[in-house]
Amino acid sequence: MNLLLYFSAKMYPQQTAIQQEGRHLNYAQLHQKVTNLAAHIAQINKLNVGNRAAILAKNSIETTIALFALSRIGVDVYLLNPEMSLSQLKKTCFRHKIDFIIYDNDQHEKVSTMFSDNRSIALTENASASIEQLMHQTSHQKIGTRKAGNVVVLTGGTTGDFKTADRQQSISNFLHPLVALIDQVQLNAFQSVYIPTPIYHGFGLAALTISILLGKEIHLTKGFNAKSACALIERENIDVVTLVPIMLHRMLNENPASLKKLKRILSGGATLDPRLVSKSAKLLGPKLYNLYGTSEVGFCVLGLPEDLISNPTTIGKPINGVQLRINSKEAIGMLEIKCNWAMKSQVNKWSPTGDLATIDANKLVYLKGRSDRMIVSGGENVYPKDLEDVLYLHEYVDLASVIGIPDEAFGQRLKAFVKLTSNQAITETELLDWLKPRVARYQLPAKIEFVDAFPLTSIGKVDLKALN
Repeated sequence: MNLLLYFSAKMYPQQTAIQQEGRHLNYAQLHQKVTNLAAHIAQINKLNVGNRAAILAKNSIETTIALFALSRIGVDVYLLNPEMSLSQLKKTCFRHKIDFIIYDNDQHEKVSTMFSDNRSIALTENASASIEQLMHQTSHQKIGTRKAGNVVVLTGGTTGDFKTADRQQSISNFLHPLVALIDQVQLNAFQSVYIPTPIYHGFGLAALTISILLGKEIHLTKGFNAKSACALIERENIDVVTLVPIMLHRMLNENPASLKKLKRILSGGATLDPRLVSKSAKLLGPKLYNLYGTSEVGFCVLGLPEDLISNPTTIGKPINGVQLRINSKEAIGMLEIKCNWAMKSQVNKWSPTGDLATIDANKLVYLKGRSDRMIVSGGENVYPKDLEDVLYLHEYVDLASVIGIPDEAFGQRLKAFVKLTSNQAITETELLDWLKPRVARYQLPAKIEFVDAFPLTSIGKVDLKALN
């Protein structure tokens, strides 16, 4: 992974690498700070190839430096969600034998119960050992050439226990995705990139690493706020933004005019709803791209603006180097992917995504929801996403999510959670009456619950575990 930064530091030394809240580093400065911190940690904290280190932090300049420094040492780096509970953190660190941790200072109370000072570093000056101090120091120790460790992201935490997906961040692993982003998205034609998606999530990590490889000017924020994000995009003349659908939804509701100068909007991490696709095209033009991937496989399917506008429910087509298949004799089945840049255990093997899908004659892929969300109601296979897509056609529906619930007569039935647009009102009976001619009998929800807001995960997906 550090080879990507070394390449960019040589190619674009004076080009701004990262900006955050008025602070900025060029690529030469970023590389030097990474080198300093890596040498210090290797010498003082005795980390070496084979060790395992964790980062428990939100997006920041310091988080980026920590990530590349640990990779430079050759340790395996585990990117942890700072919203983890103490018990989840303990369980994860014990299970994966974490030797060392770098963390946001607001995580100190959790971290201090598990790691001594010489096995941890805080990201602010409010601690005895701070990256803010260490990255300015120059160590006399040189770190020789080392094999890069794996970067490990966690997946599955919204519906159950966290699982890991480890992939080497090598240039060869980025080749096919990079070519797709250059050839089909023209990412190389633009300079500034805003990444509000968390780096500890696979989508955010991919956005960061590819942006560094291409020498982009990267803008980071620790969290996401629609008003602040719109202001940043307008003030800094941002060319490209990587986001999840809920972020785009909120920004279009907040200040669509501030987004007009964007050249590319790259959405990933969750499914785009058809109405958001149409709204974006109407207000901003054909700028929205859908990037689909999994933590295990990475980026593998790309939806171009023309694909999304003509087929708003599609996620796109496979990029070069990707094979897709539906593992079922039926039209709908488990989507499986094969490519050579997947996590080590899945390279060039058929990897189940957990998503149910169909593929049409033009190779466009359509998701039908997660396999563990499908219910059987009165003997029929029922897909919650089909009902969600129909609900979004109602002009009063702002957001919708559908789950399965037990039913004495049918075994299971659907339940819909709906958030209405501002200043609109509709009753459950009226919405059910509207649905009846538009869905099959077995797709009709047993109940509709109106909510003011949805519980969301840190990446911006609806938290189905909380809904259930």
